[in-house]
Amino acid sequence: MPVAKIPGKSGKYVLVSGHYDGWYAGMTDNGIANVAMLDMARVFMTNRDRLFRGVVFAWWSGHSDGRYAGSAWYLDNHFVDLQKNCVAHINMDIAGCTGSDMVGFNTSLAEGGSYDREFLSAFNALPPPEPVAMARFADQSFWGADVPFAIMPSFSVRDPKGPAFYWWHTPEDTLDKVDKKIMMRDAAVITKLAVQFSLLDPLPADFPGFFNMMEGRLKDIKESLSPDFDLDPLFIKLGELRQAVEALSQTIAGKDGTDDTIIRVLWCLTRLVYTSGSPYSQDEAVGRGLFPVLSDAAGQTPENTTPEYYLALRTAFKRQTNRIEGEIAGLLEFIGAVIPQGKGIKSL
Repeated sequence: MPVAKIPGKSGKYVLVSGHYDGWYAGMTDNGIANVAMLDMARVFMTNRDRLFRGVVFAWWSGHSDGRYAGSAWYLDNHFVDLQKNCVAHINMDIAGCTGSDMVGFNTSLAEGGSYDREFLSAFNALPPPEPVAMARFADQSFWGADVPFAIMPSFSVRDPKGPAFYWWHTPEDTLDKVDKKIMMRDAAVITKLAVQFSLLDPLPADFPGFFNMMEGRLKDIKESLSPDFDLDPLFIKLGELRQAVEALSQTIAGKDGTDDTIIRVLWCLTRLVYTSGSPYSQDEAVGRGLFPVLSDAAGQTPENTTPEYYLALRTAFKRQTNRIEGEIAGLLEFIGAVIPQGKGIKSL
């Protein structure tokens, strides 16, 4: 798997990735992205003296034929470096398609709605689509390493009259399906994201917006739970954490050198929302929604399940709430050490 590392002034970096295996000729999935990333690496290398955080470009194998095995291998073998230094993962998958007239985001939502709207407005003639919470697909293998920001732009069709790109995963995904202007637009989207996450200081963290998303999703889950599943203790912990994060936001406002603090808080929150297991392993590569194990219990009752399954579900649910409450307790301790009497920012 080829990797190009362009250093910046900081030891932190942005990871830009795309898979290079594909179906048949695979020009739009993912040949155009592969070529675009090669040229981006050239441009970033030429301008490396202007970078604050570095940029790492990676081309994955094992995407289509290994269910994201390549990026999972990369996590396993670069775990410590990713956890300490990677501030964002930007994934480029399916680009340059003839007929594409809309740019959207699949994202962790950690960067916030105002950032998303401002960014996407530059690439959409009409109001941009609302960002969609990231799912477990397309080489989203890095939640365990606590990478706080994840954005996968979607280059799609605003008003499809059928499948947006009928040639997807067929022998018809050939060079004639590529539009040069759209190809350049899609490359510009990825380039601009990499530039911003390299240069923005502080990072564009939206703690209140992310909390609202978390609480909203948990309330939706709670409304669909049977009485055997209890989320009330979790909401109490979330209330404590919201107050602590609001105080932290005031402490770090307008200060430089906040990368470690922002990363530490956001990676904990994003991992709790998007994963269910150990940070050192991979969740199954299937779409399960936000708060995966908690979501599994939605709508499940003794009447519509077997006794064995219901018991297993209750056990998994309890273990998951224990996990989330325990992680929040650790995060509260960290924040408490950062903000006493405004003594400044505590690095990891």
